Amino acid sequence: MLIVCTRCQATNRVPPERAAEDPVCGKCQSPLLPGEPVALDDRTFERVVSRTEIPVVVDFWASWCGPCSMMEPHFRKAAERLKGRVLLAKVNSDENPQTASRRFSRC
Repeated sequence: MLIVCTRCQATNRVPPERAAEDPVCGKCQSPLLPGEPVALDDRTFERVVSRTEIPVVVDFWASWCGPCSMMEPHFRKAAERLKGRVLLAKVNSDENPQTASRRFSRC
């Protein structure tokens, strides 16, 4: 399966049976599935979400939002529990208005 590195944007091929074994990017050696939410922005969002072949769950948040702050520790725990099976990402909607204003289809 393909996983896009959230740091350098390189596309990496990872055998599905090795996804839970802490794969690293072949280009920059960063963890591909770190077990914690990764930050995406207007520049990185489309490539990571569209080309990564495992589910990507995205939390759009803002620093001033009370419910966002309450959700953060639960989202972090979910990333730990789902490590190797799901990539959890966060997008700061105030700093990334282009991505935050897009309409996304529901699955």
